[in-house]
Amino acid sequence: MERSENSKVIMVSFLSLMGVALFSFCSSNPTEAGNVDQNDVNGDANPTFNEIDLITTEDGLVRSQVYALAVCPNNDIWFAYGPNGSGITKMAGNEVQTYTEDDGLSRNNVYALECDSKGRLWIGYGANAGGLTVFNNNEWTHYTTEDGLHSNNILSIAVSDENEIWIAYGAQRSGVTHIR
Repeated sequence: MERSENSKVIMVSFLSLMGVALFSFCSSNPTEAGNVDQNDVNGDANPTFNEIDLITTEDGLVRSQVYALAVCPNNDIWFAYGPNGSGITKMAGNEVQTYTEDDGLSRNNVYALECDSKGRLWIGYGANAGGLTVFNNNEWTHYTTEDGLHSNNILSIAVSDENEIWIAYGAQRSGVTHIR
């Protein structure tokens, strides 16, 4: 019973984070664009949307099936394609760039993305056991169970306001890792 309640809390937290990322994605600077009332930005009201766009392969995605996305402090938007083996795509303004194993990813099957307040991109590889990668200043740093992770099958990553990292695994009995 306790494991089930914890699972529900983690899933609600993950869905809440995805909602925040989607809100940020739809409205990168809402007060300047005039799309959202300032009360909405401060959390005093439910957000309202004046415009919702669909991003697809026509806009530069490798695939329209996206498993994860992250919005960085500089408003770069990252997309991951899960088991499709297509790497990750970065949209920075009008520029689109895709990264694969040839560029430094551990695997092309990326399931989890998160950006911290310093602009570092945290990358998790699901059932393909790629571990964790941090992309920072065009450098790739890889971490696995040999470096202390509890599993190399990462399905979700969350970053706190203090840049503490939370990692949820797809492997049985792996739990959640908290990195401070």
